[in-house]
Amino acid sequence: MTQKNLLVVTEVDFVDEDCGFRNSSVNIIFSEYLRHFDNVHVFCPSHLEGIKSFSGIKIHGVKQYSKKLSDRLRFLFSLEQKKRLRKIVSHNDITHLQIRVPSIFSLKSYSLLPRGMSSSFYVAGDWVESFSENYGFIGSKKVARLLNGFMVKGFRGRKIVTAGRALSEKYKEYCLAAHPYMSTTHHSVTKDAANDLHEICYLGRLEPLKRVCDAILAVDVVLRKGYSVKLYICGDGKDRLKLHELVKEKGLKGHVVFMGQLAERADVESVLSNSGVVILPSISEGTPKVLAEGMSFGCIPIAIQDVGSINDIITHEENGLLADPRSPESLAENIVKIIQDPVLASGLRKRALRYAEEHTIQHEVKKLWDFVRANED
Repeated sequence: MTQKNLLVVTEVDFVDEDCGFRNSSVNIIFSEYLRHFDNVHVFCPSHLEGIKSFSGIKIHGVKQYSKKLSDRLRFLFSLEQKKRLRKIVSHNDITHLQIRVPSIFSLKSYSLLPRGMSSSFYVAGDWVESFSENYGFIGSKKVARLLNGFMVKGFRGRKIVTAGRALSEKYKEYCLAAHPYMSTTHHSVTKDAANDLHEICYLGRLEPLKRVCDAILAVDVVLRKGYSVKLYICGDGKDRLKLHELVKEKGLKGHVVFMGQLAERADVESVLSNSGVVILPSISEGTPKVLAEGMSFGCIPIAIQDVGSINDIITHEENGLLADPRSPESLAENIVKIIQDPVLASGLRKRALRYAEEHTIQHEVKKLWDFVRANED
C-alpha cells in the first residue's frame, strides 16, 4: 500500500524540539494529523535550519524569514527556498500538500501547484482585514487586496477548508468545494473544574483587532457596579505595553493580571479550570479555538456577535453570551448577568460542555480529511 505523506506549509514559527511551535495549539493540531497520514512534514519559519523532529512530525525550518515585510518579500522571491521546497516533496514522496493561508510565507508553495500534486488550502482568516490592520502603512489595503487576489487564484479547482462558515461563504465561488472547519484543540471535557464566575480569562494575541482593551475596560465597569472580578490575560503581542498602561491608568492593578505567553499546556489548562468565563472581545476571527477549548473546561464563553463563525459556536443565552463590538459596556453587562443569575450560569455551563463534547479535535480533524479525500474522487 502506498504511504500517505502530508506536507503542511505554514507561517507559524517552530521554536525547538522540546516546545514545538510558538503557537502551542499547532502542536496539538499537527499531531492529530498523524492519525490520518503515515508521515507529516511541516515547512515553516524557524531559527533552527534543517530538519528537526517533534512528536513524530518532521520540521523543515527556514531561517530567512521575519516579521519585516521586506524580509518576507525577499523570501517569497528566493530561488533557493523554491528549490528546497521541491526537494522536500520529491525526497519524501509527498502525496498531499496543505497550504495554510493567508500568509506571504505560504505563497512560496504555489510553485508546486502546477505539478499536479493533490493539494488543499486551509484558510485561517480574512487577509484584507488582518494585513491592513497589522501593517497600517499608506496603501496597505491595496497591497492586501493584491495578495488576496493572488491567493484565491490558487483555489481554482481545489478544495479549501476554512476557519468557520463565514469564510466558506466568502471564498466558495473561487474553489472546487469548501468545508467550514470548527477549530479546537481539546480531546475531552473536564466537568469538575472550579469555574469561579468572578474569574475571567482571555487567551490570545495582544493585537489591535483582538480588542483586549475592551475586556480591561469591561472589568472597570463591572467593578463600578459593585461586583468583584479578576481578569487573567494570557498572551503577548505589540499591544502589551499599551494594555499595561491602560490598567495603570484605570487603577486596576490586582483586578487585571498579565500572565504572558503560556508555553506549557498545563498552565493553559490551569487558567481555564479556575476561570468561570472565557472572554473574546476580538472583532476579527475565523473560528476561534479558544472558545471551544474554554467550553471544554466548563467556562461560559462571552464573545462578539457576527464576527467570523462565532455565531455558529455561541447561541446567545443558550451556551454562551454575545456582546456588541467595541463595547466594554456590553461585555460588562453580560458578565454581571451571569454573576447575578446562578441558574442561567449553570445552564450556560452545562450546554457549553455539551457543545465541547460534540466538537472535539478528533471529530473535527476527521471531518476535515474526510472532506478533502472525498472530493478527490
